Amino acid sequence: NGRTNQTAAVWHPMETCVTATWMKYLFQLLRLTGEPRFADELEKNLYNGLLGAQMPDGHWWAYFSGINGERVPSQYQHADVGLSCCVVSGPRALLLTPQWAVMNSAEGPVVNLYFPGSAEIVSPSGQPVRLIQTTEYPVGGSVEIAIELDKPEAFTLALRIPAWSEQTRLMVNNHPVEVSAGRYVRIQRTWNRRDRVRLDLDMRGRILEAPDGNGQLAVMRGPIVLSLDNRITPNRPMEVKLMLDRGGFPFIELRPNVAAAKKIGAWEAFDVPFVADGETNWLAMCDYASAGNAWSEYNLYRTWIPQPIWLG
Repeated sequence: NGRTNQTAAVWHPMETCVTATWMKYLFQLLRLTGEPRFADELEKNLYNGLLGAQMPDGHWWAYFSGINGERVPSQYQHADVGLSCCVVSGPRALLLTPQWAVMNSAEGPVVNLYFPGSAEIVSPSGQPVRLIQTTEYPVGGSVEIAIELDKPEAFTLALRIPAWSEQTRLMVNNHPVEVSAGRYVRIQRTWNRRDRVRLDLDMRGRILEAPDGNGQLAVMRGPIVLSLDNRITPNRPMEVKLMLDRGGFPFIELRPNVAAAKKIGAWEAFDVPFVADGETNWLAMCDYASAGNAWSEYNLYRTWIPQPIWLG
């Protein structure tokens, strides 16, 4: 019952070993079924639970990673080798990423993860095809993919459209292509060396309701979970709740806060609208993986937010 207990005070929440094993299981489900929902889940775990368990310099990992509280480094479980199981399992899950980021099928390449970099696959005819991605995703929502191959060839390029991206725009050589959220878009054509694909994903902020129905809320943007961190939203004697527009629910306005992200070394940070006594209070939230990245009992973070929450 971890899903419905995640808003409670749990002393021993999910282990990094469990996150890594869950991701390996998802990879096999994705490989066997070709269903994009498993890639959606892999991406969410990669950017949140897995990266949140890794210390900023990469030398050590958490044994347990809570939704709220503080980051705690793993103990030395095996003193003879100076390691714990989670410190070993975390890198295994990271190294799994290239295997599912860009896959191949009999029809052509399948792009599951958008990232700045490149991947090389073999086309149905056997020639090398290089896919070069230019993007700041998941900080930004725009992705450009250049297709590099020696000879023109007809094959299908499949792109994952995340289930959360309700408003997506896709262009192939400046020509629009229709897409559906939560599915692969399959572009079947004869590809040439200078072909370009432009994808713009829906990066609006979204509100999630606690699965146990206790009224707590969380904020997401793309695949990233946002958290309050007491270094950028310090304690103050104030009772606030998220400002919700029931007409636009579950979406919420987010304003980039570069200064807050820089202050704590976060990947990304945003000002989020809260309300107190009828007045709007914009409070800074950062990505979950960066929240609590001082790994100190004085650096606290919170992801599930009671309505209202007392900040004092």
